[in-house]
Amino acid sequence: MLPNSIKKKILYFLFILSVLLVGFIILEVSYRIITPEKIFTKDIHRVPEPYIMFSGAPNYSDCKNNVCVHHNELGMRGELPSEKKENEYRILVFGGSTVYNGEPLSNSIPLQIEHHLKEKGLKEAKVYNWGVVSVNSAQQLILFLTYGLDYNPDFVIFYQGNNEFQPYLYDPRPNYPFNYLVYQGAIESFQNNVLTLSAPQLFGLLLRKSKVIDEIFKENVKELILDKQKIKEGANYGSEKWKEEIIRNYINNIEKASIISEGKDIEFAAFHQPIIYFKNNLTEKEEKLSKSVGLLLAGFPEFIKEVYPEAGRNLEQLSLKYSSFSYKDIKDIFANDSNEYFRDFVHVNSEGNDIIAKKIADEIYPMIKKDLKSK
Repeated sequence: MLPNSIKKKILYFLFILSVLLVGFIILEVSYRIITPEKIFTKDIHRVPEPYIMFSGAPNYSDCKNNVCVHHNELGMRGELPSEKKENEYRILVFGGSTVYNGEPLSNSIPLQIEHHLKEKGLKEAKVYNWGVVSVNSAQQLILFLTYGLDYNPDFVIFYQGNNEFQPYLYDPRPNYPFNYLVYQGAIESFQNNVLTLSAPQLFGLLLRKSKVIDEIFKENVKELILDKQKIKEGANYGSEKWKEEIIRNYINNIEKASIISEGKDIEFAAFHQPIIYFKNNLTEKEEKLSKSVGLLLAGFPEFIKEVYPEAGRNLEQLSLKYSSFSYKDIKDIFANDSNEYFRDFVHVNSEGNDIIAKKIADEIYPMIKKDLKSK
C-alpha cells in the first residue's frame, strides 16, 4: 500500500494534468470556432503551371491602397509582347520577386531599364517584365525556352542570385524549385497509405489534427509530415559537396541559356543581384533587418557570404566562353552607399530598383548598339 504522501503527489499530478487537458480542449474548441477551416489558400504568385512548376495567377487584377497589380495571360506583370513593331528592340527580363516587384509597375527593374535606355537615345527599346516570384535559374531557363522564344526577343536578361540558394531554407535539394517537397508530399499522400509512412510523418499528421499546435508549430509540423530531415540527409545538406552542387547547377543553367541565346542570335546578359550582407554602410533599419534574419535563419548570412562570391567568380569565367553573353556581378552595388535601400535581406525599394536598373542599362547599352549595327 502506497504512503499517503505518495498518493497526494499522484493525485496532485493527475489534477494538474486534467486542468491542462481541459484548458487545451477549451482553447482548441475556441480556436476552431474563431478561425473556420480554410480548405484552399489563394496564392496569386505561385499557381501550378506546366514545365516551370508555378507562375503568377493568369489574368489576375487587384488594387489596394492605390497600387494596382495586373497579370497577363501567362501570369506575369504588364503586357505580353504583341507583334513586333518596326524597329522595336525587344528585351525580356527574367527573374524572381526582385524582378516582379515594383509599385507601380513602372518602378520595377525591367521598366526602369527601359527608361534609362531611352534616356540614352534607344527609343526603339521595349522591355518586358517576366519576373515570377520565387523562381530559380532552372525555372527561368525553362520559361525562356518554353514561352520566351515564341516572342522573338532581341535581348534576354537573367537577374538572379538569391533564389539559387533557397535549398538552405526550403527544399534542401540543389536546383529544385521553391518548396517542391510540399508538392511532392501532396502527391505522395494520394499514392501512399498510412502503413507506408515513417514514424515522424505519422507523428506530424497526428499533431496537425490540432489547430492550436498546427498554428504555433506550423513549420515544425510540416517538416515532420514531409520527413524533411530524411530529404536533407539524402541531399547531403550543409556539406561541401552540397554547396558545390548548388553553384554548379546555377552555372549550368546560365550556360544553357547562353547556348540557346547564341543559337537563336539573341544577346544574353546575366546579373548577380545585390544582397544586404554585401552592403557595408547599413542604416539603423537595415542593421536590424540583417540581424533579425541572422536570428530567424541561423547560419544563413554566413552561408551566403561563403557561397555567393564563389558563384559570381564561376559566372565570370563562364562569360569568357560565349561571344553573345555578358555577365556582371552587382552584389556590391550598394556596398559603400549609406542611404537606405533594403526592405528585407534581398528586396530593395524603388530608389534601389532605379540604381540597379541604371547599372544594367549602362552595361547592356554597348551590346545593344553593337547588335543594332550588325542587323
